[in-house]
Parts: sequence; structure tokens; C-alpha cells
Amino acid sequence: MANSVKIGTKKDSKVAAVVSLLRHPNNKGKIICVVEGDDDVICYSLLTDDSKVKFYPVGGCEALEYVTQQLYKTFGCRMIAIRDADFGRLSGMQPSFKNLFWTDYHDIEMMMLDNGHTYDICQKYCYDKHSQDVFEEIQNELFNVSLVRWFSQRMHDEKGQRGICFDKAPICPTIYSATKRIELEQYWTYLMSKQEYAISYNCKDVKLFISHNSAVDLLQLTNGHEAILALWCKIKLFYAHNLSKTVLKKEVRSRYSIIEFKRTNLYNSINVWLKEHHYLFIWAE
Repeated sequence: MANSVKIGTKKDSKVAAVVSLLRHPNNKGKIICVVEGDDDVICYSLLTDDSKVKFYPVGGCEALEYVTQQLYKTFGCRMIAIRDADFGRLSGMQPSFKNLFWTDYHDIEMMMLDNGHTYDICQKYCYDKHSQDVFEEIQNELFNVSLVRWFSQRMHDEKGQRGICFDKAPICPTIYSATKRIELEQYWTYLMSKQEYAISYNCKDVKLFISHNSAVDLLQLTNGHEAILALWCKIKLFYAHNLSKTVLKKEVRSRYSIIEFKRTNLYNSINVWLKEHHYLFIWAE
């Protein structure tokens, strides 16, 4: 109970912080946009006019949903929230508020990696070493990893089970050769070795889940952060020089233009909301 109170208090502090931004004189006339984390602030700041939008990262999708719910009635016409779709569409879910918007694919990174950018980046660092289908290859190689993530989310949301901690178990050369699909059993063993608490399900449960969910949209399934890490691993196969993951992230972001963003459902949905609430154009030119 004490832990629940602590978590609730932390979320309420996020609500108070957003209210403070909404009421601050420097933000008069601006839209306050709530996002999940710092990476989202960087991504969306490249696409918007900072004189018209103020971003605030709340620290995860649960906090974002909570803040939106708490402030929707009072400030719903002054703030929007953008979150990663994650596995929402695959699970048959929809955004719960009119000012809450989801990414077209699993997350903003997957949107930025689409449209040939993954191949173009490979060409820059290791010319002719990877095929034009490299983005699809990465999604297929991460297939089991992505389904384990979805399974964990479903167990948490629908059955109240503890989810798996993935933060301490990034894909790495130990389990990922960057040339073939990651084996489920090997990945599961690796994951379990990184857990700080016991998991109430096992690999057989995951296999059953995968057998029932094998025909899915990979753009909705694949985690963009892992796709970028997989891209980094592929480049390192042929690129002898040092390339940091941070530099690669910047490379991915820099190649994604406002012109491409304007073709997305996310852009169009936000624009409908802007017109309904009589806001001027907020996008970068």
C-alpha cells in the first residue's frame, strides 16, 4: 500500500508540473505537449516551432495517461499528449482522450526509420554491404524479442502479473549476430539471468502466445530503440571506425523531415485538433 501511495504521489507531482507550465506567463498562447521521455522531446522539437509549443516529458506512458486523464476536463483545449502506440493497436486499443495522440507505428523511432532511411544510413557507413530490405530484415531478426515484449505487456495489463525488466538486457552480440533471427530460448535464458525478481510464467507460455500471434504488422510490433540498436550492430559488422549509438540516433533523427511527417496520421490527427481549437500552424518549416 505504501508503495502505491508513493507511485501515486509521483504521478500527481507530474500533474502539478504541467499545470505550472500551462499557467506560466512565458507559455501564454503556447500549446503544452506532454510526451513520454527526453528522446521524444528531441524528436518532436525538430518538427515543431518552439515559439508555439512547449514539451514536457513525464517519464513513461502510464504517467502520460494519468496526467492526460487528470487535466483533460480543465485544460484539454490547451494541452495535447503524444505517446508511442507501443502494442496498443495490436491489442485492439484506441487513444482514450481527444487530445491524446498515438504514433503511426510502434513508436516515433520506427516512424523515423521507415521510408528507406535505414538503408541510406547503412550505405553511408558500409557501402553495398546490406540490401535495400535491411529495415525489414531487422524487424524479422527481432521478431521473437518483440513478441516477448508484447507478451510481457499483456501479462501485466490483463492479468496483473509482474512484467519483465528489459532495461538490463539490451540485445547484444552475445545473442544477436546481426544476420539471423534471435532464437527465443536463448533470448529467454538471457532475459531471465537479468531479472531481479521471479517471473510467474515461462518460455512455454511465451511460445504459446507467439503461436497465436505470429501474423502481425511488424511496424506496430518492433520497438524502435531496439531497431536502432540492431542497425548499429549491423553497421559495426563492416564499419571499422568508432560509431557511437548516440551519434547513430542523431543520424536517424536528422534524416526525418517535416515533409515526411506531414504524410502521417499523427500529423493529420493533431492538425484536426488544432483547427477545432483555433490554433495557428505549429510545425517547423
